[in-house]
Amino acid sequence: MLVFLSTRAHEVKLMPRSSCVDPVRRCLVVSLLVGSIAAQCANTWQPSGGFAGVSGTVKAMTMWDPDGAGPQFPQLVVGGAFTLAGDVPVNHIAAWDPQSGSWTPLGSGVGTSIFPPPPNSVVVSALAVMPNGDLIAGGRFPLAGGSTVNNIARWNGTSWSGLALGADADVTALAALPNGDLVATGLFSTVGGVAANGIARWNGASWSPLGAGITGTAFALAVLPSGDLIVGGYLSSAGATPVNNIARWNGVAWSPLGTGLDAGVGALVVMANGDLIAGGGFTSAGGVSAARVARWDGVNWSPLGLGIGGGTMFVSGLSALPGGGLIACGGFSSAGGLPASNVAQWNGTAWLPLSSGLPGSCAAAVSLPNGDFVVAGEFTSLGAAAAHRLARWNGSIWAPLGPAYAGWDAAPLAFALANGELVAGGAFTVAEGVPCNHVARRSGSTWTPLGLGTNGPVVSLAVMPNGDVIVAGGFSTAGGVAADGIARWDGASWSSLGGGFPVPPGTFLLGVFIVAGAPNGDVYAVGRLQQLNLVYDSVVRWTGTSWASVPAPHVSLWALSVLTLLVTPTGDVYLGGAMAYSPNGAVVRLVGNSWVPVGLFDGWVRCLAMLPGGDIVAGGRFWSSLLGGPALSCLARWNGASWFPLGGGASDAVYALTVLPNGDLVAGGGFASPTPNIARWNGASWLPMGGGTNGIVQAVRFDPEGGVIAGGGFTSAGGVASPNCARFITNCSTAASTYATGCPSSAGMAQWTISSGPWVGSTYRAICSGLPSQAFAVDVIGLTTNPLSLAALLPQGQPGCTLVPDLQILTGRVITNGRAESELAIPNVPWIAGIPFFHQMVPFEFAAAMGLVAVTASDTLRLTIGVF
Repeated sequence: MLVFLSTRAHEVKLMPRSSCVDPVRRCLVVSLLVGSIAAQCANTWQPSGGFAGVSGTVKAMTMWDPDGAGPQFPQLVVGGAFTLAGDVPVNHIAAWDPQSGSWTPLGSGVGTSIFPPPPNSVVVSALAVMPNGDLIAGGRFPLAGGSTVNNIARWNGTSWSGLALGADADVTALAALPNGDLVATGLFSTVGGVAANGIARWNGASWSPLGAGITGTAFALAVLPSGDLIVGGYLSSAGATPVNNIARWNGVAWSPLGTGLDAGVGALVVMANGDLIAGGGFTSAGGVSAARVARWDGVNWSPLGLGIGGGTMFVSGLSALPGGGLIACGGFSSAGGLPASNVAQWNGTAWLPLSSGLPGSCAAAVSLPNGDFVVAGEFTSLGAAAAHRLARWNGSIWAPLGPAYAGWDAAPLAFALANGELVAGGAFTVAEGVPCNHVARRSGSTWTPLGLGTNGPVVSLAVMPNGDVIVAGGFSTAGGVAADGIARWDGASWSSLGGGFPVPPGTFLLGVFIVAGAPNGDVYAVGRLQQLNLVYDSVVRWTGTSWASVPAPHVSLWALSVLTLLVTPTGDVYLGGAMAYSPNGAVVRLVGNSWVPVGLFDGWVRCLAMLPGGDIVAGGRFWSSLLGGPALSCLARWNGASWFPLGGGASDAVYALTVLPNGDLVAGGGFASPTPNIARWNGASWLPMGGGTNGIVQAVRFDPEGGVIAGGGFTSAGGVASPNCARFITNCSTAASTYATGCPSSAGMAQWTISSGPWVGSTYRAICSGLPSQAFAVDVIGLTTNPLSLAALLPQGQPGCTLVPDLQILTGRVITNGRAESELAIPNVPWIAGIPFFHQMVPFEFAAAMGLVAVTASDTLRLTIGVF
């Protein structure tokens, strides 16, 4: 019902809502056009933190001076398998300035043309600095700087280039010879098209083998003052000479170093006096007991004190210190008989622990010019401080490399909107620097925990009609309360939902993986159960007081392994997934007590979404319908009768879908096109989203603060640092603020809650609470303000109460339990973005015998229409 309040006649008239829709819309559009709002809107990815260190494994480090004798300070170069250094996107190699603490990429780094890259397909395993200052990187990578280099490349400070044709397999170690030549060793059999059995020499123009090469795998190289080359690893022969894991090349022939070592070598370093130190997994050197570290003085092997022990007992990194000292790191728990966690210092006569050591194994160590040193390894913290794979020792304490950038320590796997705020669930324990146990909500620009959270990952979220949040996943407690796989957050505390997911006797719950709320307040959940050797999915429904079973989904006699669940606004229930014991997948709909197939596909279905017109979109990894029809390419749309594609679809798996306010669709996954891992469908074509992400997207959701939020296995989005979570935002977002203060009714001051902002093509929704129960409310919306005293308009108007908006849209609202819900359809016209309007609720309060007794007013909101 539409209410028209004539301020001239001081009268209230009620008119049918339908009679004013078109005039109101014309009024809106005309006013907007008069307002001249040809807004220039842009969408960009917003950075969301980084790492105190790097995002992945570090395999190699070296000091490198970018300008030789010039004024620049030497930098630490690290290589491995990572795509973020600090808050700088990189590709597996980066430079760190010890003076400024800043990271810089080395061009576009190294990589592969395969998308998505296979696991461990790119890694920098070795670094060396040439006499002319060029930096050489070796490892497993076909490309460097976009050019084909085949596992070895040169960085001249400006650009990458290959060394002839490169190597046909991994390069594991590099060394620069005094004359400017380079030696590379690894898993290759040819280098530059020349046969070379695991080791070769580059003279600046071409490759040549070192004799007959080596038998085995080498992991370390060192050059003695004489220019001779030492090779260590798991070696049985060098040339035709039998060796025990270590060998010497004098430029002409191979020879052993005494009787060698009884196990593999992982690191080599030459000391200032010319002695060679070897580290690895051995226990004797030259027949002498030497636990994991040994010295070669040119004639004999000798131990370094009691050596290294405990843990995995392997030394993988060595670094010489000024004054004759040595740093050893690896996987061990003692040095010289003293506790030493993965790193220790040799001072020339004894081993010394370095504080409490490192919480994870160490792979490499490098000394800085000021005497400090940096270690790399498999750790992400130093006590309470974040330290991702890199740590610095200043002689007395450990510290991370760079500031503790605020980011996500793991990917959000699900998003939901509750009471106008975004909620995220996942495996994370830190959300943009804020400690949160697997679930968090964003209030304004800050993430906050939901109480104590859960004791395991949250993988699915649902919101009840009253705003309560249901979480599901692999946990047993929520907020310290027993909750087997599913729990409820009421805004203040956690509670179990009926004692947790129902599990039949003799059955083990593997986790609750999907949860969805129904319009009537019911909750559907899917749990994975195990009974003896049988694993199956169970679908149940929470009725508000108890759990009710739902028939197990079967399609053509095949049980459906459920991967996604959709409950529509009308209460229809759809499941999507993969058929057991079959490479195929399906979408099914619950009709009565039976599941009816809606679609059968030649692959699995991972996500479902409903478009504003009622069509269903399925995403996953499939290319056609088993019932016939056109090619689908991982995305398909159901119009109630048949499936058809969305343009060219996606090139590979789609994991998540979300619908934007204007009806556009955003798909996230692990695909190269339309754009990497995330793209937008506008109903006619696919639109790029700022260059996409550099890793898979597992969850997407429209963000009420202005865009799309995505979670997944990526470290950057659109070229900006966004580890595990990123927001694609618009500069034409909605905005809401209190424009004028209202006055109290008999129930007190009214309070506004915006549940859905005024986005182009959407419905703006807000709730006004704290209203008198024995009353009806008039919703007032205007494009301008024209403050009028309610006491001057109506005898029952209370003193100090003002009607603020100019009267353009007035709607009668029913008050229930002190709340009135308001909504306004925003036209799907992009150029109205940026237009403000004003919103106020006016309650008309009645007494049983006295009729209308008071007219008051809520606060007036000033809202801005946004577009994305």
